[in-house]
Amino acid sequence: MTTTSKKAFVLSHPESTSADDIVATAKEAGFELNKKYVHTIRSLARTAKKKKRKATKVKATHALAAHVARVKAPKALKHDIDDATLIRALAQRGLTHSEHLMAQLKEKFDEFARVS
Repeated sequence: MTTTSKKAFVLSHPESTSADDIVATAKEAGFELNKKYVHTIRSLARTAKKKKRKATKVKATHALAAHVARVKAPKALKHDIDDATLIRALAQRGLTHSEHLMAQLKEKFDEFARVS
């Protein structure tokens, strides 16, 4: 017979299983649990999962920014370092936000063209 921890026993059940059902099943399996313990273990597991997901997103964002910083500017931009700097800055801000900023910039250029 393999030994299972109380935590592993609780987490082996789907989230849809009620705490009362887990306590009853645990009693049959020889564990002494209460509903509060079941809720605490499930809450901690959800929090850990969210933290892991957030850390993965942050790593991906940092990896993209690092990659963009290493990438050489296209030949058309090599003459102007400011363009390469702008591209890196926009990549670090994220695509959606950068598209929004570029749309605002285009509006400003269009306003300037109408006034001139």
